[in-house]
Amino acid sequence: MSDIAEVIKSVPEVTLSIIPLTWGLIDEAGHIDTKKATGRVSEVDSAIKEAEAYVESVERAVTYLKRLSK
Repeated sequence: MSDIAEVIKSVPEVTLSIIPLTWGLIDEAGHIDTKKATGRVSEVDSAIKEAEAYVESVERAVTYLKRLSK
């Protein structure tokens, strides 16, 4: 089991572009500014695709780790 822990420790931190992008789209009231978002549609779409791909890879990794632990 310690081998799994070492492998997990070696995985680099991931910074998804959707997080800073979202902060840049928030207005003074704390809501998404739709005018700002409309002007950055391709960037928003790209960030969403990146986040979805990350979620899929994490799900695959979790499934694999569950199989290893049995």
